[in-house]
Amino acid sequence: MATLFNSNGSKVQLGKKIGGGGEGNVYKIISTDKTAAKIWHEKKPKKKQNKITIMAESSSDSLRKVTAWPLDTLHKTKGGDVIGFIMPDITGYNKLHDFYNPSNRKKKHPNIDWEFLISICRNIAASFATIHAKNHVIGDVNPGLIFVSNKTVTKFVDCDSFQIIHNKITYPCRVGVQNFTPPELQKTKDFSKVLRTKNHDNFGLALLIFHILMMGRHPFSGVYSGNSDMELRVSIQKYLYAYSSNTSTRLKIKPPPKSISVDMLPNEIQSFFEKAFSQSGSLFNRPTAKEWIKALDRFRSQLKKCRSISTHKYYNKLTSCPWCLLENKGVTYFYKKSFNINKYWDGAQSAISLKITKINFNQEFNKIKSLASPGPTKITFPSLFKPCKEKPFNLTILNTYKEIIPKQLKTQMPGQLFFSADEKKILKKRKGRKFQSIFLFLTTIAPSYYFSLNIKAQVTQILLVVLAFILFSYKSSKDKKIDKKKKEHTNQKKQATVELLIQNKQIKSEIVGRINSTRLPILSTIKSAELKLNKGISSNKNNLKNLKNQWESNFNDTSFNTTQKNLTSSYKKYKNIKLDYNAELHTINIKAKDDQFNYYMQSTYINDWKIKGIGPKKKRGLYIHGIQVASDISSWAVDRVPGFGEKHTQTMLDWKYQMENLFVFSPNNAITLSQYKRLKNKYLKLKLGLERKIINESDKLEQINKQRLQKNDKLTDSINKLMHKLAQDEINLEEFKRKYINI
Repeated sequence: MATLFNSNGSKVQLGKKIGGGGEGNVYKIISTDKTAAKIWHEKKPKKKQNKITIMAESSSDSLRKVTAWPLDTLHKTKGGDVIGFIMPDITGYNKLHDFYNPSNRKKKHPNIDWEFLISICRNIAASFATIHAKNHVIGDVNPGLIFVSNKTVTKFVDCDSFQIIHNKITYPCRVGVQNFTPPELQKTKDFSKVLRTKNHDNFGLALLIFHILMMGRHPFSGVYSGNSDMELRVSIQKYLYAYSSNTSTRLKIKPPPKSISVDMLPNEIQSFFEKAFSQSGSLFNRPTAKEWIKALDRFRSQLKKCRSISTHKYYNKLTSCPWCLLENKGVTYFYKKSFNINKYWDGAQSAISLKITKINFNQEFNKIKSLASPGPTKITFPSLFKPCKEKPFNLTILNTYKEIIPKQLKTQMPGQLFFSADEKKILKKRKGRKFQSIFLFLTTIAPSYYFSLNIKAQVTQILLVVLAFILFSYKSSKDKKIDKKKKEHTNQKKQATVELLIQNKQIKSEIVGRINSTRLPILSTIKSAELKLNKGISSNKNNLKNLKNQWESNFNDTSFNTTQKNLTSSYKKYKNIKLDYNAELHTINIKAKDDQFNYYMQSTYINDWKIKGIGPKKKRGLYIHGIQVASDISSWAVDRVPGFGEKHTQTMLDWKYQMENLFVFSPNNAITLSQYKRLKNKYLKLKLGLERKIINESDKLEQINKQRLQKNDKLTDSINKLMHKLAQDEINLEEFKRKYINI
């Protein structure tokens, strides 16, 4: 084993190699279990050596808690060049990738939940805050820098790449992982010439937290709306945050299919991501590590545990478990804890075969069957009378008022119009003249329809027509007197008709007034009295009907029969509990093979396998379009991914078929612990509930008769009193009718 020297010239004995990378290897130090040595592959420039010396001299307890910070320099010879450094040993810590990547988590940490991942995020933010408090900048932020313990404690490695400022001399971070580099630095070719800021680190911090909470998804990786996929570096450079709520961004890029929705996160966390990944955030305005610590602590305190699967924890403002909804869609991120049912089988059998000691159920059931309903209590109700109808009044009294009608109207209609003999002759001559004029007119006009007349004939024709008109219209003085006589007679008839109508109306009004002043007050009084009697009878009949309904509802067999039927059903269910339990357990075992197969296919990640002809670029294309595991593969899904033609689609279908053939069913893991507990609790709860029901309800049948007798006394008295009052009211009404209605 190699022997080196520290800055004091003391010997440092190296042990076995425990790690390594592109810059150097890491070895155990034999003299202690708490430290390790990082030895570079190549000699470093003097400035790099000075940087490590300064870092070792500025080491502090707070830095050592969260990083593998250089503790001392290492040299081949005393006082020689720095070839490496001593740092805290991080044995027992795991790569961050093993926790947030679903495939790695299934293999190495299958029982952790979202709360565990949130705690990791919180501790990463705390580590950032500690480093920034010392005025250092990480620079090359990426998941490879971070290791995590099983208690969520985080440690940063490769600290010699951090940006350090000492005595106004900057020792820059010379490297950067493109997928974690801020948009404003994406075009940088030489990081050694860039002064990194804490705001640059804050971008990487937000990206790490997103990566962990969103199951390894990159915030700038999504489905681009253009004709081809966009490179991740270009998406970062253009601030195209795929999960943004910004409408203009959403039109350009969307989250991949089957990815987790940011709506699963509190609004505060969502706004932090929006701010960190936006262009405005690049102006020294991204959420700081301290702000992330507070937000993540609040988030962790707001988690809720799923009732179905213990490893499902989610934000308590959500109405249902989002992890269960994702599993229903064929996406599994947190895994159920399985166990061997055979270890618990004896207990399961004995739990179901427990017997109640309070009562002998066979004897109790025979007692239930032997009880018979006593039947309804006998009582005779009076027949409900039909409502009494009001009889029409006899209005013979109107004959008393005949004398008020006058025998003769004051106005008389004029008689028929008569003409004298001379007037009749004049009327006859007038009729003759009119006939002659009409004849003259027709004989004059007729020739023009058949012959074409000359001007002289036409003039003669016009003169004859004028003569006919004059003859038709002519009236002598005697004619005019006769017309005047006719008009006067017509006016007299009209005037007489109007006067007669007025006189009739006055007479009718006088008759009605006299009737109303004498007859109607009497009739109103009689009618009011009759209505009052009828109303009282109707009210009593309704009351009697209500009492009858109460009687029937309280004293029928429904309560007894229902109770006996329910208890019989409960007893049969109680006897079949064990059979039902075994049947459901059998169903679970039958379904187990399908569940295990689906679970296996959902947990077989494409990135974990070498597939001929499918390189990293094509795998990333599948990933962006929501095809991550074997169960996602279908001819339709793969064929729509850009770059996948018929050949590559068939390659993926063949690989899926190969994975299906590798599946092996495990009968011992057919049921999960949570399933077993739910099944056991379900039937124990059912058993105890039925026992209580049978015990508590069996006495109810014996109490029904006692209750009926107690209520019988109260209702009988009320019914008898009401029946007596109703009979008396009926007699009163008949007597009233006899005396007063036919007046």
